[in-house]
Amino acid sequence: MSSWSHGYVHDIEYTSGAYRELFPSHLNHALLTNGLLPPDITKPFTWCELGCGKGFTALLAAASHPQGRFWAFDFNPSHIASAQALAAEAGVENLTYGEDSFEELAAAPERLPLFDYIVLHGIYSWISEENRGHIRSFIRSRLKPGGVVYISYNCLPGWSQAMPIRRLMREYAACFAGRTDQRIEKALAEIGKLKEAKSRFFATSQVASQRFDQIKTGNRNYLAHEYMNDDWHIFYQADVARDMAEAKLSYAGSANLFEYDMSLCLLEEQRKIINELPDPSLRETVKDFFLNQQFRKDIYVRGEVRLDRNAMVQRLSELKVALAVARPFVSTKFQLPLGEVTGNQAVYEPLLNALADGPKSLQELGQAIGANTQLRSVVQAATLLYGAGSVVTVLPTPPAQMAKRLNRAIAARAHGGDTLQFLTVPLGGQIVSSSILERLALDGIVNAGLPDNVEALAPHAWRSLNARGQRLLREGKPLESEQENLTEIREQLQAFFNQKLKVWRALDIL
Repeated sequence: MSSWSHGYVHDIEYTSGAYRELFPSHLNHALLTNGLLPPDITKPFTWCELGCGKGFTALLAAASHPQGRFWAFDFNPSHIASAQALAAEAGVENLTYGEDSFEELAAAPERLPLFDYIVLHGIYSWISEENRGHIRSFIRSRLKPGGVVYISYNCLPGWSQAMPIRRLMREYAACFAGRTDQRIEKALAEIGKLKEAKSRFFATSQVASQRFDQIKTGNRNYLAHEYMNDDWHIFYQADVARDMAEAKLSYAGSANLFEYDMSLCLLEEQRKIINELPDPSLRETVKDFFLNQQFRKDIYVRGEVRLDRNAMVQRLSELKVALAVARPFVSTKFQLPLGEVTGNQAVYEPLLNALADGPKSLQELGQAIGANTQLRSVVQAATLLYGAGSVVTVLPTPPAQMAKRLNRAIAARAHGGDTLQFLTVPLGGQIVSSSILERLALDGIVNAGLPDNVEALAPHAWRSLNARGQRLLREGKPLESEQENLTEIREQLQAFFNQKLKVWRALDIL
């Protein structure tokens, strides 16, 4: 590795993922459900991402929060160059990218404003203690009182059985020449031989065996950045909490909204054990053992302001949500740590029927369910639907036109491949996932001016796919003929029209 990378993989780029947990609207939602006063994003605010990768999350967040000013930093010049190009193409004007290391940011923090939000996705696990110190120094000097930090990281005990696989991958990869992804390919082949030769490690650890099977099919760019950095650290929650305390931060809760209500993720006897523990960090650690947690999504605040019950009820009552998929296609079966849960239809039927008419506040949804409905039941139902991607929260500010411009630019880039898989939701300040066919259809409608019907858009999508030699799959097998592909494209586009297009229009996505 060259010195500027500090042992971090840089010969291939990171993936273009997007993570809604970093969005101001999501963080405020999580803080509110945990009874804490969030920053006011109806007024001008500031947001900063450290280690932004290819900068896609920052771009989506900035475009849908026009009242905010956004900064995003990554030491890799290839990441920043590609991020700046897309931001310029879409005309996103409230976002500044920087090619800065954590050391450089910590050394000259005064050139930046104080921030309401500082966010990091995964980075803390992949850097040295020296760089973690630079991050803490930056947070200490640049976070406002009342400001919010989001930090996600690999954690124990969930990683305990898979850690040896990462070590073995690195040892094998060090023996081979070539780019990082090429060395990963060779390393995985060698580890596969161990498994086939009945290694007792794989034979006695079902978790490790399943993890290796997942790794084998994983995105090589992701694997390079997850497994191949010189630094790779797995933390207990208490470790990170102590680090954040150096920056005057206190733990505020999880950005995973399911965790605000322990009845959604823990058995009654497990909740009883946790509730009897006197120390907050110990409670989190024990919860991680119950869940076998391997990745935490933690929120910290500098100077928490806890809402009294009346204020919390009032704010939650005012929270608005909207459907993200058409009403007939919303599932009320939810996958939770406890297993599959089916929602109470006496709650969900009237709630979803009300949302079919447009965005509603939680107070309005409670009234639609029944006069005696408790707010807790509405919050829980909305949380489950939000976690499943069936609803989004609605911002109290007008949607930004630059969010639509960004979605048009993302749609146009679908002709180059299936890399930018998310669109921003101007009405909700969040994101929705999209397939390449959905983005090609969006491109046909908003960029090419085609009618929004299947017969007009199917040939548009096929020409793009065919130009790259891409074929659709049916039952796991590629479709070879043009007619077969067009038939599959029409079926998938019809499903898109039925399930999403009208809703996307209502959410101002196009």
